[in-house]
Amino acid sequence: MRREPQPADQLQESADSEMLEEIEERFKNFFELSEEEEGSLREKVEQSRGLVRIFVHPYFVEHEKEWNEESKKKLLSIDRALRILALTDSEKSPPVLCMEESGKMGELKQRLKTPDYQEGFSGEVKNDVYIIPTAKSDPLPVFDDSRRIRSDYSEQEEAENWKRLTLQLKKMGVKKVLVGGMFLDFFGPEKEGDTDAWGCVGRTIELLEKDFKVQLSNLTYSERGLEEDYEPKRKKLRKKFK
Repeated sequence: MRREPQPADQLQESADSEMLEEIEERFKNFFELSEEEEGSLREKVEQSRGLVRIFVHPYFVEHEKEWNEESKKKLLSIDRALRILALTDSEKSPPVLCMEESGKMGELKQRLKTPDYQEGFSGEVKNDVYIIPTAKSDPLPVFDDSRRIRSDYSEQEEAENWKRLTLQLKKMGVKKVLVGGMFLDFFGPEKEGDTDAWGCVGRTIELLEKDFKVQLSNLTYSERGLEEDYEPKRKKLRKKFK
């Protein structure tokens, strides 16, 4: 026999619904902020002395699908750090910006909202997460036709889109960016002083270092990360942007 909903049940459902709405509101498109939201972000940036954390495509490779244990550990460390930053209510923590493919923004939200009680994550997002929509498999910020692939953009459009991101960051008072995510790779064999990086993380660093003090986070990942010469190059790059 079906039990009729009780007042207590209805109150709980209402409370749960309100909490879900509050969590959803924590995810904000970085380019579509209201005046109030911009003011709030500027205050957070000021409290962190101009520093923000940028995660580039943080779930491009999913740890659940990784077979190598060392690689899995690295992917899990990125997942845990991002969850902690999103789920912990702290005024001291720098604002979190996620560069995510336009078509995968829903997946990013779902990742952070899904509880993982074994790891101690409730799924209750308490900090604002600012999302920068990007092109597919490319850190290029996009604003209009989010379905277009990387090759659809001219050099002029690319320059204009990156400039728009730079101007918005400056408008929010950003002076320093700590960049992590996927992928961080390097050109060719290691040479003396050779720290040229590529991949989405490398490209983001290259384009932001012209206007901001850039630091390389330890929370980066590459499918080539287990190769013998990878870690020395990564450490050299971190030292360069220390």
